[in-house]
Amino acid sequence: MKSGFWSLLAGGAMVFMAAQHAYAGQPLIVQTDKSQLISVSAEPGAVVIGNPSIADITVNGKQIFVHGHAFGDTNLLVLDSAGNQLANFDITVANSADNNVALFKPDGRRTYTCAPLCESTMLPGDQIGFTGPIMQLGREKTEFATGKKSAEAAAPAAPQ
Repeated sequence: MKSGFWSLLAGGAMVFMAAQHAYAGQPLIVQTDKSQLISVSAEPGAVVIGNPSIADITVNGKQIFVHGHAFGDTNLLVLDSAGNQLANFDITVANSADNNVALFKPDGRRTYTCAPLCESTMLPGDQIGFTGPIMQLGREKTEFATGKKSAEAAAPAAPQ
């Protein structure tokens, strides 16, 4: 009787472990400010991302583009139109450090992208006084590119 109990217990533990493994997400590493393509076997009916401030997605048919926004971990679930799971990913968004250089000064860290010249960039954790002007320049560049600054400009005086 005791051996039957232990066999049942071991068998139950194996089923539990197999069930846990079946629902574990496949690891996916995405670099900050970059996108990664995932292909699934059928068109998704629903795609859910755990924390869209870390990563978000764009769906194009059976292709899902994962965009890394900020350092951290989140997850992605993809279901078909019947609610069956097509994919499950554990996403880690990491720093794309290939060309980045961190300079540590007494007032904090400053990050530069060097390819081949070094230009100021910003990453979470950089010194606020260093990133503030970079953010302002980025906003202004976007406003000019989207026409917002042009629309705010005063029109020339009408000819008399």
